[in-house]
Amino acid sequence: MENAVTSIQAESAHSNVQARRLSVVVIDMQPITPAIGGGRLRLLGLYHALGPDIQTTYLGSYDWPGEPLRDHFLTASLREICIPLSEAHHAAAAELSATLNGATVIDAAFSTQVLLSPHWIQAAAEQIRAADVVVFSHPWAYPPLHSQLLPDQLVIYDSQNVESVLKADLLGLKAPAAALVEQVTLDEHALCSRADLILACSRGDIDLYAKLFSVPYSKMRLVPNGTFTARGAATQGGSRAETRAGLNIEQAAPVAAFMGSAYAPNKQAVRFIADVLCRELPEFIFLLIGGAGDVLAGEKLPANLRNIGVVDEFYRDRLLQASDIAINPMNAGSGTNIKMFDYLAAGLPVVTTEIGARGICDAISAPPPVKVVALDQFAVTLRTLFAQADADLTAMQAREFVRQNYSWEHISPQLGQLLSGTHAALCKAPLARRQPKIWILGTWNITCGIAQHASYLAEALKQAGAEVLIVGNHMQGHAATGFHEEMFLPIARAWTWDNRFWQYSGIDIETIESLLARDQPDCVLIQHHTGFMPAPRYEELIYRLHRADVHVGIEFHDARKLSRENFERLAIAADTLMVHAAEEYARIPQVFQHKAHKRPLPVRAVVGRTPERTSREPGPIVGGFGFLRPYKGVLTAIRTVAELRSEYPDIRYRGWHALYDGDESQGHLAECLEEIRLLGIEDHIDIDTAFQPLEHVISGLRRCDVVFLPYAPSIDEGASAAVNCALAATRATVVSAAKIFSPVSSVVRVVGVDSVAEYSAALRQVLSNADLRMDLEQAAQNWAAQNSYSSAARALLSLMLGA
Repeated sequence: MENAVTSIQAESAHSNVQARRLSVVVIDMQPITPAIGGGRLRLLGLYHALGPDIQTTYLGSYDWPGEPLRDHFLTASLREICIPLSEAHHAAAAELSATLNGATVIDAAFSTQVLLSPHWIQAAAEQIRAADVVVFSHPWAYPPLHSQLLPDQLVIYDSQNVESVLKADLLGLKAPAAALVEQVTLDEHALCSRADLILACSRGDIDLYAKLFSVPYSKMRLVPNGTFTARGAATQGGSRAETRAGLNIEQAAPVAAFMGSAYAPNKQAVRFIADVLCRELPEFIFLLIGGAGDVLAGEKLPANLRNIGVVDEFYRDRLLQASDIAINPMNAGSGTNIKMFDYLAAGLPVVTTEIGARGICDAISAPPPVKVVALDQFAVTLRTLFAQADADLTAMQAREFVRQNYSWEHISPQLGQLLSGTHAALCKAPLARRQPKIWILGTWNITCGIAQHASYLAEALKQAGAEVLIVGNHMQGHAATGFHEEMFLPIARAWTWDNRFWQYSGIDIETIESLLARDQPDCVLIQHHTGFMPAPRYEELIYRLHRADVHVGIEFHDARKLSRENFERLAIAADTLMVHAAEEYARIPQVFQHKAHKRPLPVRAVVGRTPERTSREPGPIVGGFGFLRPYKGVLTAIRTVAELRSEYPDIRYRGWHALYDGDESQGHLAECLEEIRLLGIEDHIDIDTAFQPLEHVISGLRRCDVVFLPYAPSIDEGASAAVNCALAATRATVVSAAKIFSPVSSVVRVVGVDSVAEYSAALRQVLSNADLRMDLEQAAQNWAAQNSYSSAARALLSLMLGA
């Protein structure tokens, strides 16, 4: 064994020096493969492809005896080494387990019992000394190795659960389990204190770490669990019909699948399926996949239950392919359930409890394929869902949801970027001056233009040298737009935006107090909108921040809608006021104008050449952008394009119009589609209703000849992100006379009369006059260069820190 370990150490050290890559070592006490159970799946998914310049070595073991040393590559950049634990170590774990009624304890007791496995400690220490980044996947691997860490190494805690809480739930707090739970708590606290970065897989876990161990939000990031979406459902070895026949299942019978390892909450779910669902739904066949079904060992199974047991991933995918619905009746647990992503990647609708959906969605924000219900509603929901489901549509929606939000193929390289960037910053830290701390309070990672603006501003502030903390809204009833926004910046959720009932919006002052105690900012920038919360709630927050000697700025996004009294009260309270339109600035009383600043909404720059048009796009392309709401003028754009067909037979309209929350947007989409049909221009109109990143929209607009924004003239928002996208795309832009466009009126073509005839004439002029189009494009380019997020961030830092 010793010679083998020495050989591994020497080979690893040699390869790291030779490759000159960022070297990452991940430490744990289990194997990665076979990748069964949530923990191993996370390890494989997160670290399989961090990036071409990152080499990752996983150093683990086996939590059962009798295995040989393992050393192989799982992917081109992920090496798995497993050092068997000693016989004495396994004997000690078994002896302790016997005192706890057979509970699994080799993990929880690892930090003390691993001293019985010196070969494992020796191999792990050698890997650590050769690494730039050291990741501990569970807290119990940290204490025996902490003395091996070097000052210039980036230390990561990749948390799969809040282990102290989970072990207390699983083992209890009575003797003799209490001592073991206390040891896990000490281990986890120590690692949280030492780690430079903590990766949590759910927002609930982040809040628990802040509450239990006073971990600052600034060093926690949400890195979700996921699934491999590129593989899709495997079909090797037979079709759906053959799989069902092999399981003695009628072809027409409704089939519901549950997956779970031999983990206590999964076993509870199996009991519920066997004791309740099988009885209430005799027409259903239930498939139990994984080790959780062991809880039924020796029992007579219900006739409609198939206890499949542990299978490989290919047969697992065949079993999901043979199913109609997936279920997740979890009643306990931490982190997120990876099985949810596997279900969705297989194209299955899912019925789950709130606990089963934790960290993914709630009953309001759940995507169409997911139904979040209480356990006593499972049976009726399953029966209704099977009767009403459109299998093809559900499969498409499920796969797209998980592909966009929870794909290991996307998450792993993004994590690689986070590790590389954080390591680079750590190396520079001794030479860097103190970073100013800025909070941005606003919506975050939801379908909201202000949230997207805050994201780009935060990124620019970070690049300008600030340490940024996002104080975002709680996600109740809001669907996340993706995982990226949660990974690269620290986020604390400390206020509520109730845009469903308009009753519960407000600041969580207790959380704000806690944040201030941990991480006092130099300044706070509030993203203000009248729809977010009442003005008195903002006032309350501002005065609390002032008591902590924090500079407060307000960026108004719709100040015209504020009553004069509320506007003046906020102007009195805040230290810095920012508006985007002249009309808003004019409303500020003279006595407060010394602290008021008017700046256009910044432009998101996209570097690169204008994309080439394809041969399938012969005619002029008119682009559009904005949420699919009636006042955005999409119907007007459709009618104007129809009007121009006589001169431009191949003209096309390409619009990025994301569906907005509520029924209004869905109804307006139906109205637009009906108008397109009546005008007979189905082949001339392309509308994308997904909420796309601005980079995607800008890239698309750059393929257009002209951007057309016929917004209703009465719009009274502060500024338009849509017109900024058009200018960032350096396209000639035609807009209505709505006040929202007044900040850019000098660089766009403004149409004074809101009519199809006038808009047609303006578009005709721009499309037919190459010199005019070129002048507008040059004006857009100049505007974008002068009003970028980078320049806005530098100006903001100067304003707020200078003040």
